[in-house]
Order: sequence, then C-alpha cells, then structure tokens
Amino acid sequence: MQRGPSVLKVYETGEKMIVGFSRQAAGQPADIPRWHSELVKLIDQHRCVALTFDLTDVRRMPHAVLDILFSLRKRGVQVLVFNPTKSMRDLLKVTRLNGVVREVDQLYAESA
Repeated sequence: MQRGPSVLKVYETGEKMIVGFSRQAAGQPADIPRWHSELVKLIDQHRCVALTFDLTDVRRMPHAVLDILFSLRKRGVQVLVFNPTKSMRDLLKVTRLNGVVREVDQLYAESA
C-alpha cells in the first residue's frame, strides 16, 4: 500500500484531465510507479480520454516516464503536454514521441 501524500497535482478530472506533479515527482525515479498507479486509477475512474500533463517546473524526466506516456496512448488516452522545456521537446522529438504526445499552448484551452 502506498503511503504519504499524492505525488500528483490534479487540476481537473473528467473525460479531459489535467495533472501536474508535486515535489517535481516526474524527475524522481522512485515516485514513478506511485504516480503511474494513481494516474491509471484516475483515468479509469473518470473515463478519461484526454490527459494533459502540466510540465511547468519539470526540468528532467526519466526515460521510464516516456514508456508510461506511450502506454497511456496505447490505452486510447490522448496525451498532451503543457509548458515543456526545450530539452523535453527535444527528447520527445528524438524518441519520436512527438507524434504521440501533442504540445498545447494553454492549460485550460476548453475554458477559454
């Protein structure tokens, strides 16, 4: 059983979810299984079809996270990222995940 506070910051739930990371959890390899498990539960619970990751202040991301992004897409969830760093964009391009993961300009585009 997982203990302690969530590593995810959930901004919006539903078919279109928006999440971020607490304590820059995306860059902490030890937190990856935990936030992945939390994320899958949220996706299933809310029947999410589009998931936006707020990458504000995320400076690095272990390669295991890229596998998770790809696996979410394979589950039928559209994966979006908001505010990735240049190095994050480059990593998505080099791994060809930029064809699977789309960058968005606004975090709450539907509200605008």
